[in-house]
Amino acid sequence: SIQVGLGRFFGAKFRAGVLYAIFEKSEDRRALELSLKMYQRAREYWVGLADIARNVYKSDITIGELDVIRGHWLDRLPAIDEDIRLMAKKLKQTQSRTDTQQENVRFAIKESMGRPIRTLMVCQHTPPKRFKLGESLKIELAIEDAVVTVRLYYRHVNHAERYKTVEMKRMGKRYQVTIPADYTNSKYPLQYYFELRKEPGNAWLYPGFNENLTNQPYFVVRNV
Repeated sequence: SIQVGLGRFFGAKFRAGVLYAIFEKSEDRRALELSLKMYQRAREYWVGLADIARNVYKSDITIGELDVIRGHWLDRLPAIDEDIRLMAKKLKQTQSRTDTQQENVRFAIKESMGRPIRTLMVCQHTPPKRFKLGESLKIELAIEDAVVTVRLYYRHVNHAERYKTVEMKRMGKRYQVTIPADYTNSKYPLQYYFELRKEPGNAWLYPGFNENLTNQPYFVVRNV
Protein backbone atom coordinates (compact mmCIF):
# COMPACT_ATOMS: atom_id res chain seq x y z
CA SER A 1 0.00 0.00 0.00
CA ILE A 2 2.88 2.37 0.75
CA GLN A 3 4.52 1.63 -2.60
CA VAL A 4 1.26 2.34 -4.42
CA GLY A 5 0.89 5.56 -2.45
CA LEU A 6 4.42 6.65 -3.32
CA GLY A 7 3.77 6.08 -7.01
CA ARG A 8 0.61 8.17 -6.89
CA PHE A 9 2.29 10.87 -4.79
CA PHE A 10 5.23 11.35 -7.13
CA GLY A 11 3.00 11.10 -10.20
CA ALA A 12 0.91 14.01 -8.92
CA LYS A 13 3.91 15.97 -7.65
CA PHE A 14 5.79 15.65 -10.95
CA ARG A 15 2.75 17.01 -12.77
CA ALA A 16 2.57 19.86 -10.26
CA GLY A 17 6.21 20.69 -10.87
CA VAL A 18 5.88 20.67 -14.65
CA LEU A 19 2.76 22.84 -14.50
CA TYR A 20 4.47 25.30 -12.18
CA ALA A 21 7.40 25.55 -14.61
CA ILE A 22 4.89 26.31 -17.39
CA PHE A 23 3.42 29.05 -15.22
CA GLU A 24 6.86 30.54 -14.55
CA LYS A 25 7.60 30.79 -18.26
CA SER A 26 4.14 31.87 -19.46
CA GLU A 27 2.53 33.56 -16.41
CA ASP A 28 -0.58 31.58 -17.33
CA ARG A 29 -2.86 31.45 -14.28
CA ARG A 30 -4.52 28.23 -15.39
CA ALA A 31 -1.18 26.43 -15.25
CA LEU A 32 -0.62 27.64 -11.68
CA GLU A 33 -4.17 26.69 -10.69
CA LEU A 34 -3.69 23.14 -11.95
CA SER A 35 -0.24 22.95 -10.37
CA LEU A 36 -1.73 23.75 -6.98
CA LYS A 37 -4.53 21.25 -7.54
CA MET A 38 -2.04 18.47 -8.36
CA TYR A 39 0.13 19.29 -5.36
CA GLN A 40 -2.91 19.14 -3.09
CA ARG A 41 -3.74 15.76 -4.57
CA ALA A 42 -0.16 14.62 -3.96
CA ARG A 43 -0.54 15.69 -0.33
CA GLU A 44 -3.63 13.52 0.03
CA TYR A 45 -1.69 10.51 -1.24
CA TRP A 46 1.17 11.28 1.15
CA VAL A 47 -1.17 11.54 4.14
CA GLY A 48 -2.61 8.15 3.24
CA LEU A 49 0.72 6.34 3.01
CA ALA A 50 2.17 8.15 6.04
CA ASP A 51 -0.81 7.09 8.11
CA ILE A 52 -0.24 3.47 7.11
CA ALA A 53 3.37 3.83 8.28
CA ARG A 54 2.42 5.59 11.52
CA ASN A 55 2.75 2.55 13.76
CA VAL A 56 4.97 0.46 11.49
CA TYR A 57 8.16 2.51 11.21
CA LYS A 58 10.13 3.97 14.09
CA SER A 59 9.84 7.71 14.60
CA ASP A 60 13.40 8.49 13.51
CA ILE A 61 14.91 6.54 10.60
CA THR A 62 17.73 7.56 8.25
CA ILE A 63 16.37 7.05 4.73
CA GLY A 64 19.14 8.52 2.57
CA GLU A 65 22.74 9.64 2.39
CA LEU A 66 21.95 13.20 3.52
CA ASP A 67 21.65 14.10 7.20
CA VAL A 68 18.40 15.97 6.58
CA ILE A 69 16.73 12.88 5.13
CA ARG A 70 15.72 11.24 8.36
CA GLY A 71 12.74 10.99 10.64
CA HIS A 72 9.29 9.58 9.81
CA TRP A 73 6.98 9.85 6.81
CA LEU A 74 4.74 12.18 8.78
CA ASP A 75 7.63 14.62 9.30
CA ARG A 76 7.48 15.60 5.61
CA LEU A 77 3.98 17.09 5.89
CA PRO A 78 4.93 20.52 7.30
CA ALA A 79 7.20 21.26 4.33
CA ILE A 80 4.52 20.09 1.88
CA ASP A 81 1.94 22.29 3.61
CA GLU A 82 4.28 25.28 3.42
CA ASP A 83 4.74 24.73 -0.32
CA ILE A 84 0.98 24.58 -0.82
CA ARG A 85 0.45 27.70 1.28
CA LEU A 86 2.95 29.68 -0.80
CA MET A 87 1.44 28.41 -4.05
CA ALA A 88 -2.07 29.35 -2.92
CA LYS A 89 -0.81 32.83 -2.04
CA LYS A 90 0.83 33.11 -5.45
CA LEU A 91 -2.39 32.06 -7.16
CA LYS A 92 -4.36 34.67 -5.24
CA GLN A 93 -1.92 37.36 -6.36
CA THR A 94 -1.96 36.27 -10.01
CA GLN A 95 -4.51 37.92 -12.26
CA SER A 96 -6.21 36.10 -15.12
CA ARG A 97 -4.83 37.17 -18.47
CA THR A 98 -7.19 38.97 -20.80
CA ASP A 99 -5.40 37.95 -23.99
CA THR A 100 -5.93 34.62 -25.71
CA GLN A 101 -4.00 31.72 -24.24
CA GLN A 102 -1.04 30.89 -26.45
CA GLU A 103 -1.30 27.66 -28.39
CA ASN A 104 2.02 26.29 -27.10
CA VAL A 105 0.98 26.98 -23.49
CA ARG A 106 -2.37 25.26 -23.99
CA PHE A 107 -0.61 22.28 -25.57
CA ALA A 108 1.97 22.09 -22.75
CA ILE A 109 -0.78 22.09 -20.11
CA LYS A 110 -2.69 19.40 -21.96
CA GLU A 111 0.41 17.22 -22.23
CA SER A 112 1.19 17.70 -18.53
CA MET A 113 -2.28 16.56 -17.51
CA GLY A 114 -2.57 13.76 -20.06
CA ARG A 115 -1.43 10.17 -20.23
CA PRO A 116 1.14 9.89 -23.04
CA ILE A 117 1.42 6.84 -25.25
CA ARG A 118 4.97 5.59 -25.01
CA THR A 119 6.92 4.91 -28.19
CA LEU A 120 7.74 1.28 -28.85
CA MET A 121 11.10 0.48 -30.39
CA VAL A 122 12.44 -2.88 -31.50
CA CYS A 123 15.81 -3.44 -29.80
CA GLN A 124 18.09 -6.44 -29.70
CA HIS A 125 20.52 -6.92 -26.86
CA THR A 126 22.23 -9.94 -25.36
CA PRO A 127 23.70 -9.20 -21.93
CA PRO A 128 27.21 -10.53 -21.30
CA LYS A 129 27.06 -13.72 -19.25
CA ARG A 130 29.81 -12.62 -16.87
CA PHE A 131 32.51 -10.00 -16.47
CA LYS A 132 36.03 -10.38 -15.11
CA LEU A 133 37.27 -8.20 -12.32
CA GLY A 134 39.50 -5.43 -13.63
CA GLU A 135 38.71 -6.07 -17.31
CA SER A 136 36.70 -3.72 -19.57
CA LEU A 137 33.21 -4.84 -20.53
CA LYS A 138 31.79 -4.25 -24.01
CA ILE A 139 28.06 -3.50 -24.33
CA GLU A 140 26.18 -3.56 -27.67
CA LEU A 141 22.63 -2.68 -28.68
CA ALA A 142 21.00 -3.17 -32.10
CA ILE A 143 18.11 -0.88 -33.14
CA GLU A 144 15.97 -1.15 -36.25
CA ASP A 145 14.76 2.47 -36.41
CA ALA A 146 16.93 5.55 -36.60
CA VAL A 147 17.52 7.44 -33.35
CA VAL A 148 19.51 10.53 -32.47
CA THR A 149 21.30 9.36 -29.33
CA VAL A 150 21.66 6.21 -27.25
CA ARG A 151 23.01 6.46 -23.72
CA LEU A 152 24.03 3.72 -21.34
CA TYR A 153 23.24 4.15 -17.66
CA TYR A 154 25.25 1.79 -15.46
CA ARG A 155 26.31 1.34 -11.87
CA HIS A 156 27.27 -1.29 -9.34
CA VAL A 157 24.34 -3.05 -7.70
CA ASN A 158 24.80 -0.80 -4.70
CA HIS A 159 22.13 1.76 -3.81
CA ALA A 160 24.74 4.00 -2.19
CA GLU A 161 26.07 4.79 -5.69
CA ARG A 162 24.73 6.93 -8.52
CA TYR A 163 24.38 5.82 -12.12
CA LYS A 164 27.14 6.76 -14.53
CA THR A 165 26.14 7.83 -18.05
CA VAL A 166 27.96 7.50 -21.34
CA GLU A 167 26.81 8.08 -24.92
CA MET A 168 27.15 5.02 -27.15
CA LYS A 169 28.91 5.11 -30.53
CA ARG A 170 26.93 4.23 -33.63
CA MET A 171 28.24 1.42 -35.82
CA GLY A 172 25.65 1.01 -38.59
CA LYS A 173 22.49 -0.23 -36.85
CA ARG A 174 24.44 -1.15 -33.74
CA TYR A 175 25.57 1.00 -30.84
CA GLN A 176 28.60 0.15 -28.77
CA VAL A 177 30.26 1.32 -25.58
CA THR A 178 32.82 -0.08 -23.16
CA ILE A 179 32.57 0.03 -19.38
CA PRO A 180 36.15 0.76 -18.22
CA ALA A 181 38.28 -1.82 -16.46
CA ASP A 182 38.71 0.19 -13.28
CA TYR A 183 34.94 0.24 -12.80
CA THR A 184 34.56 -3.54 -13.11
CA ASN A 185 37.16 -4.07 -10.40
CA SER A 186 34.45 -4.40 -7.78
CA LYS A 187 32.80 -7.11 -5.71
CA TYR A 188 29.37 -5.85 -6.83
CA PRO A 189 27.49 -7.05 -9.93
CA LEU A 190 26.73 -4.45 -12.62
CA GLN A 191 23.29 -3.23 -13.60
CA TYR A 192 22.49 -1.10 -16.63
CA TYR A 193 19.80 0.13 -19.00
CA PHE A 194 19.61 2.23 -22.17
CA GLU A 195 18.08 5.62 -22.94
CA LEU A 196 17.06 6.11 -26.58
CA ARG A 197 16.11 9.49 -27.95
CA LYS A 198 14.76 10.64 -31.31
CA GLU A 199 14.07 14.25 -30.40
CA PRO A 200 13.70 16.31 -27.20
CA GLY A 201 10.09 15.24 -26.69
CA ASN A 202 10.46 11.62 -27.76
CA ALA A 203 12.63 9.43 -25.54
CA TRP A 204 12.25 6.07 -23.84
CA LEU A 205 14.13 3.46 -21.85
CA TYR A 206 15.13 -0.08 -22.72
CA PRO A 207 14.24 -2.57 -21.41
CA GLY A 208 11.95 -0.37 -19.31
CA PHE A 209 8.75 -1.72 -17.83
CA ASN A 210 6.25 -3.79 -19.77
CA GLU A 211 2.54 -2.94 -19.86
CA ASN A 212 1.89 -4.88 -16.65
CA LEU A 213 4.93 -3.46 -14.80
CA THR A 214 5.98 -7.02 -13.97
CA ASN A 215 9.44 -7.26 -15.53
CA GLN A 216 12.91 -6.21 -14.41
CA PRO A 217 13.58 -2.82 -16.10
CA TYR A 218 17.36 -3.24 -16.28
CA PHE A 219 20.01 -5.83 -17.03
CA VAL A 220 22.38 -7.40 -14.48
CA VAL A 221 25.80 -8.94 -15.12
CA ARG A 222 27.67 -10.74 -12.36
CA ASN A 223 31.41 -11.15 -12.01
CA VAL A 224 33.32 -14.37 -12.51
